[in-house]
Amino acid sequence: MSSSRTNFTTLPFELQMQIFHDYFKVDGGYAFNGDSEKLTTANGKPIDLALMYTCRSIATQTKGMPLSLNTVHFSTVYHRDWTPLAGCLNFVTVLYPLLVADMVIRLEPFITPDMYSELTTKFPDFVPELRRRSETHQELLGEVEPREPDNILASPRLGDALSWIRDFQHGTPRPDANYPFTRSSLSPVFFGVRANQGTPFYALRLLAEKRPDEFAQLVFGTFPHWVDTHPAHEFLELGFNLWDIPSRSELSLVTSRLDVDFIWQMVDQWHYKPPRSYDSSSPYDPLHRGTRCREKVRFSAAAVSIRFLGGLTVDQRLQIRNVTLHEDFAAAGEPPFHAQGLAPFFRENSRLRVERRVSAMRCISEPGRLGYDTPGEVAWWLQEPRHPKHANYLTFRNSMPSSHFPICLAQWLLSALAVPEAGIPAESFTFVLEGGPYLDFCTDLFQQTVHRDVAWQKAYQASLQRGLLARWPRAAELVVEGFVEAIEHLINSTSFLRSDFNTGHPWDWENLVEEKTGFSQFTWVRSFYMHIFLPIDFPPAMDYTSILADNYEIQTESEYSQPHCSREGSEEAG
Repeated sequence: MSSSRTNFTTLPFELQMQIFHDYFKVDGGYAFNGDSEKLTTANGKPIDLALMYTCRSIATQTKGMPLSLNTVHFSTVYHRDWTPLAGCLNFVTVLYPLLVADMVIRLEPFITPDMYSELTTKFPDFVPELRRRSETHQELLGEVEPREPDNILASPRLGDALSWIRDFQHGTPRPDANYPFTRSSLSPVFFGVRANQGTPFYALRLLAEKRPDEFAQLVFGTFPHWVDTHPAHEFLELGFNLWDIPSRSELSLVTSRLDVDFIWQMVDQWHYKPPRSYDSSSPYDPLHRGTRCREKVRFSAAAVSIRFLGGLTVDQRLQIRNVTLHEDFAAAGEPPFHAQGLAPFFRENSRLRVERRVSAMRCISEPGRLGYDTPGEVAWWLQEPRHPKHANYLTFRNSMPSSHFPICLAQWLLSALAVPEAGIPAESFTFVLEGGPYLDFCTDLFQQTVHRDVAWQKAYQASLQRGLLARWPRAAELVVEGFVEAIEHLINSTSFLRSDFNTGHPWDWENLVEEKTGFSQFTWVRSFYMHIFLPIDFPPAMDYTSILADNYEIQTESEYSQPHCSREGSEEAG
């Protein structure tokens, strides 16, 4: 008697492929789980690959199908065990460029004409700024550090960088202080190009090559513990890419070399009140009580994806077709620039497509108001919301200056538009500005702030070009260079920039030209700045109190007074 059962392998090839497709294709694709550091289904369940193991022929036929059929999703990751790493990384990724820039300024007198020629060819805008900074620096040193004319390296002081470290060690904040370690709190600007850290670094590497004795003298003067233990050129190897997630041992090596190991204690401690209010070095201080908090520091979706992809084999990476990055919270290490770290994967896999979705509220609007306070000040407000000093606490934190959104948006858009320069094909990358549940608010925000700034900039430039304003020798722009063009790309869909909300309508900038006719340039610029600091209220659903738990671990005294918490609190406070 013949069997009515059909052998799968005898089915038509097209039908087999359809079955495989339906089996491996998962609703919502795959998602990276920050706790397990593995991929799951979108709803958090394990990925079912059982069909691949039924026989060798099916395994061969379906090799690569799960990753090629499903979009892989990454979101920002908060992991309690990663918080000290993220906080220390933030500190180091600010400190190291500060040190590099200060060293370049200190060594500028040793730059020869040939070296200047090379720098001018590669970085034409950098050289005039370097000369100006160096002149100012030498004038200040002459006032506060008398020295022999031929010994300009006599003092190990390095201006901004070391004074910043000393601020942590000896002033406020200090190693036992309650300082915030989100990137927005630690972002000094050097040479006006925060993203272009490679420019002063290139100059320092050139100086180390051409003037090794002076370079070594400066390194050893800055870090005396390096003498007879580490060669000076090791300083050039201590930096991280902005998107790196190093291991603790890798980061500990750098903090040790830079003599800032104290930072590990700072980033993981609980905060009760601002340190000036009590002896924070003693776990038995009676003011170690009341509600306490400590920061949650996240890694960006882009940084997490780079780390994950780097851990796969080449064959596995080549199977991936689509990746979506959900930047849903503020993160460590200048996240606008992190997508550039994906460039090697695009070079390796021409079929890779990446969509980066950035929350306009969480990543762009929100970080500014979180930067108002240290964790200790947040804890103090949670303990004593009716204290006289907190009379207007929520008023300021439930609104933002209308200048904040365009400034932060510019960094995200301009860094996105720069990814082709890093080697990412424009046709393979999409940037989406997300309004999420606040679409109408984002439309209104765009209309009030972004279109306003664009109109003022266009009117300002037109007035200068038409001779209605006398140009100052150092006439400042009203907005970041390239911002107007980036906004036009976004609203006209003429690039890979997109948004999921209505971006509104451009203002009539010609009206501004007419209104301001007869103004001096000083009055023109002052009028602009009077407008941009007007406050804009956040929507009620983003009330300050409702977002604190997303950004801080918060414990009441009754919670941490339990036996298992009391020991932890004493150890960390000490």
